[in-house]
Amino acid sequence: MNELLEKVDIEDSFYIYLQRNSKVWLARFKIDGKWISRTTKQRDKTKAIIAANKVKTECDVLHAHGVSIQTKAFNVVAELAIKRMQEALPGAKGQRGKDRSRTTNASFTSTTSPTSTAHTSITSIVKS
Repeated sequence: MNELLEKVDIEDSFYIYLQRNSKVWLARFKIDGKWISRTTKQRDKTKAIIAANKVKTECDVLHAHGVSIQTKAFNVVAELAIKRMQEALPGAKGQRGKDRSRTTNASFTSTTSPTSTAHTSITSIVKS
């Protein structure tokens, strides 16, 4: 986190803060034991507190309905997709009765650069 200029506690494990490199207030709170940070898009402290409550409520509702509230990088999403496909692959046959695991593995590993983090993560999952 960048240098904090000011922090305002709203509740236990819920506050807004202003960073040196930003003009808008950010909200930070815990949901299911994980810290979440979201912008309030407000420059005024009082409006930021109101906006923070709204943002937290929205995240609480999403979480209650099983919707992910954390943004995910490509490699995290790709790893999850490959893991699910690997679990579904044993004994699975393609349209012509061929084992599709080699095709699936090749298509995912060839779409990422060998030097990328995603490639390294994907290939380690595919090999396991």
